[in-house]
Amino acid sequence: RFAFNKVIGAGDGDTDILTAPAAGETLWLQLLNVVIVTAAAQAFRVEDKGTSPVVFFSAPASLAVGTYTIRLGPVGIAASEAAVTLEFDTAAAGVACIISGWGYIR
Repeated sequence: RFAFNKVIGAGDGDTDILTAPAAGETLWLQLLNVVIVTAAAQAFRVEDKGTSPVVFFSAPASLAVGTYTIRLGPVGIAASEAAVTLEFDTAAAGVACIISGWGYIR
């Protein structure tokens, strides 16, 4: 099991949230919290960095300041492939937020 908390500054672009697990192991997310501190005109996604990434959260441009909780169920949602990193993926810097959550590695 793991828990994480990552601060994304308004000047940050694409940012790794969680490093990849060991080879052959897969990240499973059960809960994701996104707290928007500074809204901006940029859209962003929380996704894995696989070749066909799983998008765990997709935010439109100018998402309002506030807390967004994404419950992914007791089993959770698996990353698209083993040993991939979870990332904050944005077209440009601008959004300031805190991304946290928990899950497990299997």
